[in-house]
Amino acid sequence: KQYLNEGNVQALFEFVPMVSGLDQGLFIPSFTIFNGLRNNKNGLEFAIGPSVNTSKQVLKYEHEGTFYTRNELIDEDPLIEPSDLESEWKTDSRGTVRLNSYIVIAAGYSFKSGKLNIPINAFVVPAKDNLRFGLSVGFNTRR
Repeated sequence: KQYLNEGNVQALFEFVPMVSGLDQGLFIPSFTIFNGLRNNKNGLEFAIGPSVNTSKQVLKYEHEGTFYTRNELIDEDPLIEPSDLESEWKTDSRGTVRLNSYIVIAAGYSFKSGKLNIPINAFVVPAKDNLRFGLSVGFNTRR
């Protein structure tokens, strides 16, 4: 949704629903709200905004470089106390659904054909212990 159009630059909000994880047998829906700028002349765009998603996650414990669920760890070595180990939530289809939030930074280009726009964007999701990135392709129309 465009909210400012001054010369060659548009300011806009973009609402992006997405499903990811399908390549790994997971269903991870997300919703991102971008605030960005688009150059009307060359189609380049940049945006940043919050994203929320839900995914099934399990608390896993790291032991000798491998992550285990509590039960797997007990099966591996009953003498190990899970509370003594580093743990973190990991995406796992056996887990419980958790809500997560992130910041997303994206840049891209919009191809135009009549009233049809085809945006292609690369995005980065920086987090405390990792960095995710990807590519999105979509379409929208002008009225």
